[in-house]
Amino acid sequence: MIDRRVAVAPMMDGTDTHCRYFLSLISPHTPLYTGMITSGALIHGDRKRFLAFNAEEHPVALQVVAVYRRNLRAVHATAMSTATTRSI
Repeated sequence: MIDRRVAVAPMMDGTDTHCRYFLSLISPHTPLYTGMITSGALIHGDRKRFLAFNAEEHPVALQVVAVYRRNLRAVHATAMSTATTRSI
C-alpha cells in the first residue's frame, strides 16, 4: 500500500534513478517523483532513458509538462504502455 502522507519531490541535478533507489530502500512505500520532463523530450527524444525505472524504485510518478494537450495525451499513452510506468 502506498503511504501518501509523505512523498519525495525531485531535486534538480540530485534526484536520479540511483537516488530514488536509495530512498526506496529507506521507505519502500513512499511515492517518489521524477524530475519534470517536457512532452517534447518524451515524444522526440530518448524515451527509453526517460521511462526506464528499476522495479525497486516503485512507487514512482512521472512528471510531465506539455504546452499542447495532444502531446500530453501522446506521452500518457506511451508512458502507460511501458511496463515500468504506473503513475503519470
